Amino acid sequence: MTFEQMRGYWPLQTDDTTGITDYLNGVSKYVVSSALQDPEWERTAVLRSVDDIRALKSETGGDIVTTGSIRLVRELIAAGLVDEYRLFTYPVVLGRGLRLFADATEVPRLRLVESQPFRSSIALLRYRTDRRGLRQPVFCRRAARAQAARRLPAEPRGAPGFPLSL
Repeated sequence: MTFEQMRGYWPLQTDDTTGITDYLNGVSKYVVSSALQDPEWERTAVLRSVDDIRALKSETGGDIVTTGSIRLVRELIAAGLVDEYRLFTYPVVLGRGLRLFADATEVPRLRLVESQPFRSSIALLRYRTDRRGLRQPVFCRRAARAQAARRLPAEPRGAPGFPLSL
């Protein structure tokens, strides 16, 4: 669905001054689908499985970025194929939604490598996976907060916080 929405929008933009249209039309794109035959977007290849993604990742080249598809992202996490998480945190409380690590019996250790707030109050948080080991998921919110408080230094007074719940 994400691919179809992007394919139906970006190639048709003629007055884009951001450079996104040129970038997306010029970069190699991959869509994972068991049904799609012709992606109908230049420089796009159809992959059939996580094994195809593993093979693509083993080739030399740049980053492979996933946009959308929580189901695919969960499969990539379970297969151990995610090296970095680039999460945008929006200042909106939904009260419910899909969890990134919902079905994981073990979650990767994550190391914060960048946090960048924007004027809109959206924050980019980049985490890299630590391949030295996995940790058991924490299901108790109180225990998760206590663990975070022990590992992270306290914010100075008046500093904005950007909480993230994984």
